[in-house]
Amino acid sequence: MEPRSPLAVLFLAVSLSADEGALDPSIRPQDIQSHVNFLASDELKGRSAKSKEARTAAHYIADHFKRFGLEPLPRPESGGESYFHPLKSSEIAPNVVATLAGSGEGYVLVTAHYDHLPPKASGTDRIYNGADDNASGTAGLLEIAHAFAAREKRPSATIVFIAFTAEEMGLRGSRYFVANPPLPLEEIRGVVNLDMISRGKQNLIYCEGGEYEIMRNAADKANRRVGLNIRYDEHPEWRAQSDHSPFMKKGIPTLYFGVENHPDYHRVSDHADRILADLATRVSELTFLLVLDVAKETSAKPEEILEEGPEEG
Repeated sequence: MEPRSPLAVLFLAVSLSADEGALDPSIRPQDIQSHVNFLASDELKGRSAKSKEARTAAHYIADHFKRFGLEPLPRPESGGESYFHPLKSSEIAPNVVATLAGSGEGYVLVTAHYDHLPPKASGTDRIYNGADDNASGTAGLLEIAHAFAAREKRPSATIVFIAFTAEEMGLRGSRYFVANPPLPLEEIRGVVNLDMISRGKQNLIYCEGGEYEIMRNAADKANRRVGLNIRYDEHPEWRAQSDHSPFMKKGIPTLYFGVENHPDYHRVSDHADRILADLATRVSELTFLLVLDVAKETSAKPEEILEEGPEEG
């Protein structure tokens, strides 16, 4: 969240950790932890948006989108298709965008920023690893995308998965997306943004955007299955502090899930071994179910999806 080589070997090892066959559609803590371990590793040096390590993170995300079978979102101005949506400044790593085509009209967006902070100028530990902020949200985004892609049935609305760049530089990635939309903003049914979802108490998550009835109803319905303690709209200042803000300003129904600041927030001590992977998993399950509901899949009730268990194979 905004303030309030060995590398190649590591990348390959994480990318090939899953079986090459059909992927498991369940959202599992070990997969969340695996993504965070890579994204928040010292080798990525904090994923500052202008760094080559941020581009490594962008390729990691795009690689997983491709392996899941998700499609790029075309950019009309480019005439081509790529998971990478560059900003105006070529110095900044791109947004990474993928889609799962629906059977009907409209879009539902799931978002998280993948950038963090540049290293300190000096000190024994100079790297801001950004495990909770926001490798956790990015991991959740990836596993939600994985779960949707692995399901045989498709929702009505198209699901768009966006890993935003440059959130820590003033929401530049999300602001650029909204100012230069590659899809009609008026056709967006809802947005869910994940930023810092893996610290604090095991069962507690905060949510801004509770006034959007379609989104809150879907979240509450999904939570009857997941069982989190969701505390709505207790931090109105957060509405301007992450990538949900540009969408909210356009009046698009939007929810933001995150935890409160903690002692490791924006410190070099925000390490991968300090996250609560189970909490991040449950927030991701909640997001999956509520997005499925907003996307209006009629073949199954959202609260029954997780009870079905993963499809094997």
